[in-house]
Amino acid sequence: MGNNRWTRRAAFTLIELLVVIAIIAILAAIIFPVFASARARARQTTCASNIRQLGLGIRMYADDYDGIMPQNSHLYGGSDAVWVSALVPYIANAFQIRVCPNDQRAEEIKASKVGTSYIFNSYVSTPRINGAGSVIESPDVYLDYDSVPAPAQTFLLFEASDSLARNSYNDHTHSDTWFDKTPVTNNWTAIVGEIEVDRHRVGATPYLPADLNGRSRAKDFNRLQGVANYLYCDGHVKAIPALKIKSWADTNFNFAKPPK
Repeated sequence: MGNNRWTRRAAFTLIELLVVIAIIAILAAIIFPVFASARARARQTTCASNIRQLGLGIRMYADDYDGIMPQNSHLYGGSDAVWVSALVPYIANAFQIRVCPNDQRAEEIKASKVGTSYIFNSYVSTPRINGAGSVIESPDVYLDYDSVPAPAQTFLLFEASDSLARNSYNDHTHSDTWFDKTPVTNNWTAIVGEIEVDRHRVGATPYLPADLNGRSRAKDFNRLQGVANYLYCDGHVKAIPALKIKSWADTNFNFAKPPK
């Protein structure tokens, strides 16, 4: 006669199952931000590589044109003869690397021949133009690469603000108008209206276009938590925290103006 044995299979109790779920949730809460941070850093690194290559192209262009840098829309507004196009003979993929992977308007740039994630500091390579379209000489503007007095301390390219449409006219800043505002808090408003000081941040808020009345619909979020890449005239790239830019804005320090 056979010997029947009842075997008991191990199974989770409800409490044990809830404990496992809680542990998984805790691990996910720890790991996912790490992945997001790593992804953000990778994109920032790609952006830094892009802007550095563009700087090399600008330097090669200037070497071929007696120090003159590629001109921007102050002279060529509305055409594709702006500085990105000028670099194609020196950088074959100039139109690809002009797009920052973290730019909220990347698709808009890709659809345009002239849009770019990176824009010129107006103190460098941006001539002042009068009402007749003629260039006005200014002691603070340097159109000659070799004339920049402190290239290691002078910004050449910034990352464009999400609030700027990506077209041939928005390929440079208006840095000379950022400061000495009343009240001083308006300095910050002017700066972030043209450059994205926190482009590289975890959990970026997507750009929202203006409504039909022209009012911004961008969500409110802390603009001081991220960093942006900055290209200097000597070719090096530095990531500067938005908080640092804010401190300069609050103390009326015009960081865009070349030091003498």
